[in-house]
Amino acid sequence: MRIIRCSLLVLFTLSCLSLSAQESAFNAGVRLGGGYSVNSHVDKILVSENYYSNYSFDNKGQFVPSAELFFLYRQPGSLWGVEAGIAYYNKTARVRYEDKNELNYTLSTRYHHLGLAAYFNLYPFKAKNSLHISLGGRIGANLSPSNLTYTGNQEDAKFSALGYPSIKETERMLKDKLKGRPDAALGGGVGYDFPFGMTLDLRYHYSLTNSIKTETNTYNWVEHDNHNQQIELTVGYRINIR
Repeated sequence: MRIIRCSLLVLFTLSCLSLSAQESAFNAGVRLGGGYSVNSHVDKILVSENYYSNYSFDNKGQFVPSAELFFLYRQPGSLWGVEAGIAYYNKTARVRYEDKNELNYTLSTRYHHLGLAAYFNLYPFKAKNSLHISLGGRIGANLSPSNLTYTGNQEDAKFSALGYPSIKETERMLKDKLKGRPDAALGGGVGYDFPFGMTLDLRYHYSLTNSIKTETNTYNWVEHDNHNQQIELTVGYRINIR
């Protein structure tokens, strides 16, 4: 992926620059990593609770990549710091449907987001290289609002009399009526800054906005709250900048 390759190039450049950098309140760095993203309410969009019975849904999460170019302001030995950066991340959903007639299908979404992140960092032990607690959030534009896939068994011969549309046509209709939305999320976590510049961060984000917007349709798909949650582990490298 192009953004990951660019981040690696930035990481290499920062490593070279760090040889001549002196201690400063201003730092820059890059983080790479991944995590687990889940959205547990997409099933409520597809089937209303009062529509019919004898069916089940299974919501699952998916693994996601993330990358961030960040800038940190913190006076040496200070209890606090302020961080801001450019972030790339995914938000996903995956739900499988089954009913008493053995009909099943799986719907998956993977939305690519690019945006801004900002956090307030607290350093309880004051040391330059130490544990920190972060609280903040991020906003991101959705780069792939139609990135949805659909698979199922509705084309099996035993369902031919029911007149179901083809899998390809069903996927087309879903892409047309279920659209990925921009993201605004609150987040926080813990991290550790090592003396040689490496950083390790574990963060959780909860999306304040719905991840999927249901457009007006005739397929009984409804608008319903669907907020993504995800946890990410990243490894980074930072340097002092003059």
